Amino acid sequence: MTLKYLNPANLPIEMLRYAIGDTNTFPNVVGIPRKQIVRMVRQRQAFIRNLLGSAPNSAYALPDFNELMAAEIWSYAKRALRPELFRNWDTLIRQTPQLWNIFNHESASLNRDYQDALDSDRRFIKHQYISITSKRRAFALAVRDPRALAEIELACRGYITYGLP
Repeated sequence: MTLKYLNPANLPIEMLRYAIGDTNTFPNVVGIPRKQIVRMVRQRQAFIRNLLGSAPNSAYALPDFNELMAAEIWSYAKRALRPELFRNWDTLIRQTPQLWNIFNHESASLNRDYQDALDSDRRFIKHQYISITSKRRAFALAVRDPRALAEIELACRGYITYGLP
């Protein structure tokens, strides 16, 4: 595994050990300049990215994985996966059974709310909007699940970057 160090000489030893993955305990950062803390977090993210390539199960098992990588994974999914998935929804949804299950659940939930609103003479959103909303909610939930994310990545891109095979 190749790990690129940002500038390890500027980090105290306990911060460096956390950043390169020797320990999973977040160090005490009281009195440490913000620039060094940001450098440590970026180095830890680089370590996790490298671990995703070599041992994805170990990366997802890290206690700080979701905290550090959730924003990066969501950004990647919105930018790279969502446009392709929504453009070819009818064909790609059949290739991703976990996303299909999530979508069916979300769609059923919104349709149930729609029927309840109609039965009680309340105003509700249009039926077409329910379909779009259920797609968006299903995608957001699927991105949080590593196996569903892997299915979406394989269907859209042909390779896995952040998902769990």
